[in-house]
Amino acid sequence: MLQKELAGDNLELQKSLKKAASVGVTPQSYTIYKGGTLETNTKGKYLGKFLGTAYTPSSEECGNDKGITSSGLPIVPGVSIAVDRKHWPYGTVFYIKGLGYTVAMDTGSAIKGKKRFDFAVLDKKFAYELGEEYYDVYLVKLGNGKIDESIMS
Repeated sequence: MLQKELAGDNLELQKSLKKAASVGVTPQSYTIYKGGTLETNTKGKYLGKFLGTAYTPSSEECGNDKGITSSGLPIVPGVSIAVDRKHWPYGTVFYIKGLGYTVAMDTGSAIKGKKRFDFAVLDKKFAYELGEEYYDVYLVKLGNGKIDESIMS
């Protein structure tokens, strides 16, 4: 059963990667995730379907031209997500089927409600290609308002 579930998750992730390749993803300012606290073997507790969109480190979408999140740390494309802090504290780790493990480290004016997130990506074309979609979301670890900076190294 677990092997079948993992195979399904890998197919979802491959679809996301194919979308990125189809638009010719080009890097902007960002930090690359090099491992650390997100390495886990659990999906956590299923929270339901969340509406997800994507954003980039650009000044139009990030609020500054340095790719800095509202938590004060740099965006980590493919890991950082913006959430509504009324529901999710910084540092909360989610597993999002088709996107992988993510960390709540940003907010956004359009991100309202418990079941809404904005996923950080490298490229505006890719963000547009991802569009709005509902994703299965799992809570791996509830944050404490701080972000473990080991995800940055």
